[in-house]
Amino acid sequence: MFRENGRSLLAEFIGSVLFSGAVLLGLLSNIQGMILAPIVLIFVVFTVGAISGAHVNPAITFGAWFAGKISATKAVAYMIAQIAAGFLVLLLASLLLKGSGITMTQFATQFTEAPMLKSAIAEIIALFVFSFGVGTVMFGKLSDSVKPVVVGLSLMMGLLIAMAWGGAIANPAIAIALRAFTVQHLLAPLVGAILGMGVAKFLYTGCDCGGNCSDCKGEKSHSKKCVDSCEGCDSCKK
Repeated sequence: MFRENGRSLLAEFIGSVLFSGAVLLGLLSNIQGMILAPIVLIFVVFTVGAISGAHVNPAITFGAWFAGKISATKAVAYMIAQIAAGFLVLLLASLLLKGSGITMTQFATQFTEAPMLKSAIAEIIALFVFSFGVGTVMFGKLSDSVKPVVVGLSLMMGLLIAMAWGGAIANPAIAIALRAFTVQHLLAPLVGAILGMGVAKFLYTGCDCGGNCSDCKGEKSHSKKCVDSCEGCDSCKK
């Protein structure tokens, strides 16, 4: 079990470093983050998704815990790995830019100088859309080949909609890498993730058997087995 947990934490850390680092390098190269971030995320999900789930985002991990997909212990461990990755990227970027006249603060300015409420709304909306897409992958019945694409497109859609409120970082780990140490960029995303993941769970879990299958019969509510598998009766099978 220790080896398995170690593998998933290492995968989450590596994925978070790759994701945060690529987004940061994209900003340095004047590449549009709304395009780059989803592409990089798709790559990360394809490479480490089978090991850790490729959350690479503390808000997504928090939402997954809230929705009952991972334990509190695992959620805390994942979030520590993701945050550590954010600080590592910040350190490496600071060393890379040393003597160039460019500071990390310059990249965070476009986000941190926005009004707090407006910025918080942007982060909540971005994470709601993004986590709803991730929740669809977690609770829905999508094929493995489609899941990374859905995750990437969900992030793109969340960032696009958030542009109406000035834009969002949509990832506390990346916010750390950018030196955006503000409440709206570190904590507001957690609210959006809870809402998005909660809605996805509500829509995609449940049994359509009307309470007549062997798992649901006699129960006031559908059993966990039937809710998770949706294969308790003919009308549930897909």
